[in-house]
Amino acid sequence: MAKQYSPDWHWYIAEVKNNTERSTFKRLSDRIAGIEHPSYEVWLPLKEKTTIRANGRKVTTQVPCFKGFLFIHCTDEKRLEIIRLEPNIKSYFIAPSTPQHGTKRIPYTMPDKAMEEYMQFVEGADDEYVVENPYQILK
Repeated sequence: MAKQYSPDWHWYIAEVKNNTERSTFKRLSDRIAGIEHPSYEVWLPLKEKTTIRANGRKVTTQVPCFKGFLFIHCTDEKRLEIIRLEPNIKSYFIAPSTPQHGTKRIPYTMPDKAMEEYMQFVEGADDEYVVENPYQILK
């Protein structure tokens, strides 16, 4: 669950290269492991998915709820540093209604309260829950 941070911290939705959600999450998490006051926090919601193989055996794995996305809680300066250091992050999610400064679009930030509610929902949700597109939680 999100801790109390300064008002400069925001939740960003990072778009990552195909099938790199877990490895990107692990690399970002490993960078801050053991640090008492990390400069960011990262969250990758997972759900269980059961498939039946050709031999009839059931296999249960954990897959990301958002295909191609993970959440990063940090300052705007740290957001820019993370995208430079992490090659699998393609961009940050920009909602259609996000303000624009000149020709530069500002990444969408999820309010802390909305993010807390979403995290609680995902933690208690049925494992069949999956969102293909972040626009679905912004509505």
